[in-house]
Amino acid sequence: MSDPSARHERITAVFLEACRLAGDERAAYLARECGDDDDLRREVEEMLALDDPESTGGEESFAPALDDAPHPERIGPYRVLDVIGEGGMGVVYRARQANPDRIVALKVIRPGRDSRPLVQRFVREAQLLGRLEHPGVTRIYEAGTAETDRGPRPFFAMEYVDGRSLSNHVAAKRLGVRERLELLAKICDAVHHAHEAGVVHRDLKPANILVTERGRPKILDFGVARGTGVGHGRATMMTEAGQVIGTVPYMSPEQIAGAADPDVRTDVYSLGVIGYELLAERLPLDVRNLPIAEAAAWITDREPLALGSIDPRLRGDVETVIAKALEKDPARRYASAGELGADVDRHLRDEPILARPTSVAYQVLKYARRNRALVSAALAVLIASVAATTVSLRSAATARRAAAEAETEADKARAINDFLVMMLDGADPFAASGEGGPDVTLGQLLETAADRVDSAFPDQPEVEVDARLTIGNTFKGLARYDDARAQLEAALAVAERLSGEEAARVSLKVRRLLAVLRSYEGD
Repeated sequence: MSDPSARHERITAVFLEACRLAGDERAAYLARECGDDDDLRREVEEMLALDDPESTGGEESFAPALDDAPHPERIGPYRVLDVIGEGGMGVVYRARQANPDRIVALKVIRPGRDSRPLVQRFVREAQLLGRLEHPGVTRIYEAGTAETDRGPRPFFAMEYVDGRSLSNHVAAKRLGVRERLELLAKICDAVHHAHEAGVVHRDLKPANILVTERGRPKILDFGVARGTGVGHGRATMMTEAGQVIGTVPYMSPEQIAGAADPDVRTDVYSLGVIGYELLAERLPLDVRNLPIAEAAAWITDREPLALGSIDPRLRGDVETVIAKALEKDPARRYASAGELGADVDRHLRDEPILARPTSVAYQVLKYARRNRALVSAALAVLIASVAATTVSLRSAATARRAAAEAETEADKARAINDFLVMMLDGADPFAASGEGGPDVTLGQLLETAADRVDSAFPDQPEVEVDARLTIGNTFKGLARYDDARAQLEAALAVAERLSGEEAARVSLKVRRLLAVLRSYEGD
């Protein structure tokens, strides 16, 4: 397959299908799909090896060993106690070191998996860990190669962490919002230390963060990390440009697009996903079961629900901080994990955060880009309305006999304008009332309008009818039929209080719209 893009798609497709299989089913599938293409099989197996979870402690369960050989009793100066985890590339043992006497986590490449690229990746992980010295990152004690009865085995010994994965810890301890934010701030601090040391993790997720019984998070698994800075550019990348690495739901838009040189802000995005999941107990974008192309489109184009719409306690600062970490454009994100953690700390200390909600203008622009057809239709209606109003006012200005009608229409226009300003105040992130937020939806604006229309036009029933018809029709367009019916029936009640021909005309108009609504509901 000469086309590199087509080749990459082929590798990705085989890899994703193989991820759903295990044991003999996976082996049979690879044999069938790869055939005589040894390079394809090798690349897929290396991706599968990286995808297999590995840990230095905790409650994760791992795939069985790929060979039936017994585990060694010793590896170099370390006495093997038991197996912590096994993946496609390696095994992690709990072992005892004699001098000094301590328990360690011993990561070893399994026999038959010591291809040159994997050994290089293994060695590189040890080198990157060697740069880090932080209580929130597993420390490395030693790296080397030990002679065993199955030949030389590269290994490195790390700090053994006796703890649960981040998600399991939060669930087991039933942590509140504040305690979860405190954990997130600690994780940000550890990631920032790694970044300052020139290490981008690229696979941050709850399964790669263990939390001790005392509540100290520890970041693990730097297997796909990369170095940054002078002398640590392309030579230290774990994969070639264009290859997707990491765990899809936690990937930034640029990472899933296969950017050649993702920087620290890709980890900031992953921290935003972790923070969102910690607080909402759901992923911002659940792409776990989607094909990778569709998942990439979701991550690139879709906006998650605002945290405040899931849990009202998260409105305001918390919602703003996480939304900034999850910005699609890296330039709009926090520039570092340290900045993200600092804003979380500011919120916890009841200090003003540095992040600010996105402006209403920016929200409208993003909404318009995502909903071009709807916005175009709305603009057409608005332009037509403005044109009609302009014609009406000009006619009134030139015809004295229409002066009274023009004044009435002007009063209506002023009343509608005042009502729109009051309604849009609900979308102002800085409104003293606290309503709205950094990601106001059309439905939320309509709810605000519906709440306020009762008292907005005390002496202008005709204007109230028009406002309710507009709100009701828009609810109908959103398929919120109960809300639409409530507005239309309220409009009918007001119309029936009018007098003369106007009352009959307006009443007929409202009844016709109610009939249309019934048809939409299948009645």
